Amino acid sequence: MTSHARTAALAAPTGHYAAVRWQCDRDATGPRWSGAVLLAVVVLTLACAATSEPATATPVTTGDVYRNVAKAIDRSGQTFVEGSSIKTMITHTSKPAKGATTTTERLWADARNNRARLESLGQPTVAGVVVNSMREHQVLNGMSPGQNTVPTTCHGASATVSFVLSCPDPESAANGSVQSVKSGRWHGRLGVVLETNVGPNADQRVTYRLYLDPKTWLPFARTSTAITKTSDHVRRYSSGPINSTFVKTASLPKSLFTAASIDRWASSHAT
Repeated sequence: MTSHARTAALAAPTGHYAAVRWQCDRDATGPRWSGAVLLAVVVLTLACAATSEPATATPVTTGDVYRNVAKAIDRSGQTFVEGSSIKTMITHTSKPAKGATTTTERLWADARNNRARLESLGQPTVAGVVVNSMREHQVLNGMSPGQNTVPTTCHGASATVSFVLSCPDPESAANGSVQSVKSGRWHGRLGVVLETNVGPNADQRVTYRLYLDPKTWLPFARTSTAITKTSDHVRRYSSGPINSTFVKTASLPKSLFTAASIDRWASSHAT
C-alpha cells in the first residue's frame, strides 16, 4: 500500500488502503497503500459512490487542497486523528444486493514530525500502515513481515499529508489514476471534494471522494464507487462520515508510529 494505499483500500482487487485506508475509508476509506494491496483494500473495503449535489464553492486547485490541508493539520504538540465507519453495498447485474458490510478506520497524522499510522478493520480485510519521511510500511491480514515502500508525495507536500489525501503512487498514476477538485454535498453538507479516479484504464474503475470542510479544511466524509468490468458488472458503493479531532502528541504511545507496532496490531486482528 502506498500512500495511494488508502485509495486502494477502497477499490481493491482491492484495498491500501489505499493500501490498506486503503479510502472510502477506504471501504470508504480511501484512497492511504501500495499497488496491489492498496487496490485490494479499496475494492474490498472502500468502494464508495459520492452522493454529491451541485454546490457553489470557491474554485481551488489540487495543489491548493494539499497546501490548505497541510496547514490545517500541522499543529505544534498535536496530532490529527481521523475516525470513520464506512458502510459498503455490493450489487451484481444478475444477483440481488448483498447486505451492507462495515469498515472502521482510524488514522493518526503527526504532521509536525511527518509520521502517520492507519488502522483499517474490514470484512474480511485487516490492514495497517505507518508512514514517515523515509518509508511507508504496510501490512495486510497479519502477513509477516509487512512490506516497505518509498513514501509517495504530491504537490510538494510531506509524506504524511500526501498519505492523508491518498496521493496516487507512481504505479497507480502510470495506470491512469488522477486527482481533481470539485464542489459537492454529502448528506446536505457543502464541501470541497478531492476526487481520486483509480485505474480508469484497468478492469476495475474506482472513484473515491474525500469531502473537506471549506473553512477548516478537515475531512468530514468519504465515499467511493468501484465497478468491476466483468459480465456481471460488480458494483461496490461505500459511504460514511469522518470524525476529525486533535490529541496531544505527548499522550500517544511512543511506539505508535513504528513498523513493529502496526505489525503486532494487524497480527492480533487477523482472522
